[in-house]
Amino acid sequence: MATLCLLLSFALTLQTGAAWTVLQDTGFPNHKGTSNLGGSPGDSASHCADQCAGMFKCVAVSWNGPSSPIRDSNCNFKCRVETASLAHGEQAVIIHPGKDWCALPVVSNCTGSMPSDWRERCLSANLFYSPQGIAGARMPDLANGYVGYVVGAPILHAGGLFNGDAKGAFGPASHRADIPRPIVSVQKRDLRGSRDIDPGSTGQALDIERAVFLERSVVGSGIRVEERWYAHATRPSVLVHEVSLENPSGSPGLVQLLFGFSNSSADVELSVCRAGVGLLCVTGANRVTVLLGSLTLTLTLTLTLTLTLTLTLTSP
Repeated sequence: MATLCLLLSFALTLQTGAAWTVLQDTGFPNHKGTSNLGGSPGDSASHCADQCAGMFKCVAVSWNGPSSPIRDSNCNFKCRVETASLAHGEQAVIIHPGKDWCALPVVSNCTGSMPSDWRERCLSANLFYSPQGIAGARMPDLANGYVGYVVGAPILHAGGLFNGDAKGAFGPASHRADIPRPIVSVQKRDLRGSRDIDPGSTGQALDIERAVFLERSVVGSGIRVEERWYAHATRPSVLVHEVSLENPSGSPGLVQLLFGFSNSSADVELSVCRAGVGLLCVTGANRVTVLLGSLTLTLTLTLTLTLTLTLTLTSP
């Protein structure tokens, strides 16, 4: 039995940290700022090291902890380490020993009109960005080892669910079955030629570190929409589609959700089953069984769509 669920407005955050070697009473001289990549607040030297590991060009970091002379809990990022010096109370971590990345060129599309909060992850090579609606663009696959699909495609695949006999005696040989995928989409606003929309508030991105596809758009009277798609990491039968809305103007606006689903498939026979409010339940089986000697194996599935959309409109 393969059970599939699609949830809206379901959040999951996974964080993993490395075990860093923390150097006590150690700092890195500025050397006229040629190796300085700036700074940001940090809870510990290890927290600073986690930030450095995710930054483009960052080789090492020092932390102004509570025992240091400055005591501002700031992380000081470096693109190279010329020398380490005695600095009472400071702590340091060298992420990439012996590396000098100060001269690395920035060759990317992480500039221009992309959303500002995506830029750092883009420069760290953790996120790929493109303007919204590129004609003919190949969309990414999202999968967790059990279920998967191509973003925007009307079908998905599940591990172990095949259609066709092993020898192809009754049509195509056994292959992974195409399962119809319910799609919930937000009616987008046409931004072409619009002067009242900041282009930096829209776009598409693939976060390869977090395995999330993101899209930002504008609907209605300027309501900003962020959508996130991912395959759940710990619940393998769950595919997630989150929708968040922000209304910066405070003016009334209409958000239209479009639902599309076709239960026709060349590989599986589907029928609607009983479901509660806000649920779509479809059950069925593969059309052609897999023949294993004298054993006939029929694989069945139940597809459940849970529509739980929480909309929070905010204004300054």
